[in-house]
Formats: sequence, structure tokens, C-alpha cells
Amino acid sequence: AAKGLLAAAKGPAFNLANVAGRTGLIVGLTKMLNYMVRQFIEEAFKLGNTPDGVKAWWVSAMAMIGPALILVGAIRNGLNGTGSVSANLWRVLTASITVGALIASHLTGSVSKALPAMVGATLYSVFRDLLNAIFPLKDNAAAPSTWNTGATAAIYGVSQYILAQVGQLIPESGSDGNRFLPDLIRAGLDSFGSVLDDFVYMLCRSCERLTGVTLPEPPVAGYVQERERTLKVLASVQMPDRHQCANAAFNIGGQRLSVTHAFTLLLPAMYSLLQDAQVKDPQGLLNLFIGFMAAAVYIPLVFGSLMRTDHSYTLRETPTA
Repeated sequence: AAKGLLAAAKGPAFNLANVAGRTGLIVGLTKMLNYMVRQFIEEAFKLGNTPDGVKAWWVSAMAMIGPALILVGAIRNGLNGTGSVSANLWRVLTASITVGALIASHLTGSVSKALPAMVGATLYSVFRDLLNAIFPLKDNAAAPSTWNTGATAAIYGVSQYILAQVGQLIPESGSDGNRFLPDLIRAGLDSFGSVLDDFVYMLCRSCERLTGVTLPEPPVAGYVQERERTLKVLASVQMPDRHQCANAAFNIGGQRLSVTHAFTLLLPAMYSLLQDAQVKDPQGLLNLFIGFMAAAVYIPLVFGSLMRTDHSYTLRETPTA
């Protein structure tokens, strides 16, 4: 019995090890880069006297990079025959969220303070997508559907709320002489959340009740099974060509950058509004908002990145927020 349980657990453990090794390391390294760059820029601004208006213009310009990549990607996919009306509508929604977050940041007066975070978030998104293109995560799960993506989005929102609650216990960077340890802990939490998201998304896409695809049992004569029933995940290494780099930049890259900028701009603005409203627990409500937004942007992030190939849709890389 013990041998049977060990053999049954070998496959899922191998899949989880591939996800954790690839996604965990990529997110951990890029998040740590994000936090370190943000901290250095904040310290540099304390020594200088850069006008708030200049900072606000830089933030506005950076916030428009994501929507610009989304627009170029939509045009590129349309010319290549890989675009679709539904994907373009999801792209418009993602870009609109980013523009709305920028407007909210300007209205609340928090835009000039967001420059260090925006620079860090931009580097995080760019380097993460670059490493994702070099180290792709391949699986034999089914294509994204409304049900499996919706289920993953709900789980992702709950997990992000829990991680935000846990994150409150981490001290601020630089307190008690700890310069990088708090950021290292935060990067570890972010890595855990991304690994959980990737793995749950693959499990949901391998669940027949959520994929909308049923495999005949037993197989009929002449039937070619589209995918194996057992989920298999493998992290690989490749040297991406220019088409793969363009796909990474103008599809999931533009989407992720827009979402990352939207969170970076919207959370301080929301916290400022909660403080002005004199609510009892503004951070607790902000954490609820983080969970809600994480689930809300997940669906346009996935479906806006889909590329049409004849009668099916393929996803180059498993997208996460």
C-alpha cells in the first residue's frame, strides 16, 4: 500500500517540483530586483529635489507602455491572422483598467510618490517575461476555458488576500537595521503565490468538469486522444527566436505590464481614499480589495493573451498576475 501511494504521488510531486523550480525562482529573483530598485530610488529621491510634477509625468509615461504594447500586439495578431475580436475586447479592458488606475492616482495626489514603485514594477515585469521566454513551462493540460479560468481566478483572489494579510506581519525595509531581509521575505511570499497559481491553473485545466471537454471511455475505434489523462508539467530551456520574443512582449508581456502598473498605481490611491474616509481598518479593507482585483484582472489577462490558430486557441506561456 505504501509503495502504491508513493508511486501515485510521484507524478504530482514531479509536476510541482518543475513549477516551483521554474516559476518560484523566476518570480523570486525578479521580485527581489523590484524591491531593491524601489528602495534605491527612494533613497536617491530623499537626497535630491526632483519636482513632483516631473515625477508625475514620468509615472504617466511609464503607465502608457503597457497599453501601447497591447495595441501593437492586437495589430500584429490581426495582421498575422492570430487575433480575434474577443481577445481584443479583453485587451481593451486591461488597458482601460490601467488608464483608470492612472487617473485615480492623479486625483488622489499619490501619482508623484509612485515613481520608485513604477520603475521596480516595470523591471520586474520585463525581466520576468524575458526569463519566462527562456525557461518556458510546458504542460499537456487542456486549453483555457471560461470555467477553468474562472475557478483559477477565484482561488487566485483568495490566495492573494491571504498573502496580503500575512504580509502585514513583515516589518518595513530598513527597520531594526534589516535592509533586505523584509524584501526577501516578501519575494518569498510572492513566489509562493505564483507557484500556487501556476499549479492550480494547470490542475483546473486538466479537470474534465472544468475544461468542457470529455474524453470517451472506453476510446472508440479511430479516435485519437487529444491529450493524456495524466497531467504532465516540464520546465525547459530554449533560446527564443524573434517571433517568440515578439509574442512574449506584445501578448502576455503587455498584459502583465499593464496589470502590474494598475496595481502599483491603484493600491496607494485606494489606501488614501480609505484613510480620508476614516475607516477603522484601512489596511484590512485594502487587502480585500487586493483579492478582489487579483481575481477580476485574471480573466482578461488570460483571454487577452490568447492567439488564434484556425479553430483553436493556444497559449504560449501560463499567464499569472
